[in-house]
Amino acid sequence: MAIKTGGCLKKHFIECPIGKLDFFAGISADELKEFCRYCIPNAYAKRNALFYAGNNPLGLYFLCLGRVNIWRAGSLGRRQVVRVAKAPDIIGYRAFFSQEPYSATGEVVVESHICFLERAAFERTFGSSIGFFRWLTKYMAEKLREAEEKELKFILNTVEERLADFLLSAGRGEARRVAVLPQFRHELAAEIGTSPETVSRILASFAERNLIKILAKKQIVLLDPIRLERIARR
Repeated sequence: MAIKTGGCLKKHFIECPIGKLDFFAGISADELKEFCRYCIPNAYAKRNALFYAGNNPLGLYFLCLGRVNIWRAGSLGRRQVVRVAKAPDIIGYRAFFSQEPYSATGEVVVESHICFLERAAFERTFGSSIGFFRWLTKYMAEKLREAEEKELKFILNTVEERLADFLLSAGRGEARRVAVLPQFRHELAAEIGTSPETVSRILASFAERNLIKILAKKQIVLLDPIRLERIARR
């Protein structure tokens, strides 16, 4: 159940991570004022549902803090995470703009702060905004490009190659030798298009081959990034 916070975005918009989205760079001061007036800030606990597959969208969700899984039920009833939304982000925009029911369910992964803008308030605030629709065109094009790139990786690369590439891209610290994994294994599985069990098996294989060392707190030391690079690019 969502708990109204009374104004996380309204009173502290400049400090709020959602304000860093390009979305707000292209709107006018009056539009921003109206947005802050009509948005409804809420606090969500872990496992709270934002929306359910099949329901009609009543507005847009602005993820200010936290993380949300977008999942569908598979043929055997097992959940399949199709996207992991991390703050700052906008959630539910495809169903909202196409005016179709949600094709997946949105569930909060960790305690999150999320603002909701009802459809009537959105249309009143941004219905004739040139700046908004310029941003929307760019945003949707970027999301389409990301989806196409991910689909191409799924087609052309093996799971082992995709996981090696993910570890290299997530590398941090000295010479980018420490990769920090998502909090939950199924999030990583969704990112590279496989099952959590396969992720665990390949990580164990990498460790046995002295390519990585698995630490606590979801951290992995890249012992041999050169060999990982060869796996990712073969």
